[in-house]
Amino acid sequence: MHHADAVAFVFFQGQRIICKDNKGLGGRVVKKELLELLLRMCKVCDVSQKDIQGHSERKILVGARKAFVSLAKLYGASLDEIGRVLGNRDHSVIVSYLRKIKDVKVRKVEKKTNAKGGDKK
Repeated sequence: MHHADAVAFVFFQGQRIICKDNKGLGGRVVKKELLELLLRMCKVCDVSQKDIQGHSERKILVGARKAFVSLAKLYGASLDEIGRVLGNRDHSVIVSYLRKIKDVKVRKVEKKTNAKGGDKK
């Protein structure tokens, strides 16, 4: 069975960041591809690689890291691989990012479900 090119994307700061993978999602990525993804994120967010790999808690940098983690995970990168590319962070930090991303998605769904009158934003 032939699979079309798989595409993954995230929305960040109102921009859609698209990454293609000819092997389909879930295929293992190598460090080079993770670095390319990180550099793309830096370009879209207008931040340096040093900043995104650093430990600043600036909102733009934390958001860029979360977007990177979610895409890298979609491509099958391990928590350790993602952590290494993000400035040698421990895998537990990456797990924390993934939990926070999931919590935000759950809150948005609950908010829409509980809204009255179909006023969705």
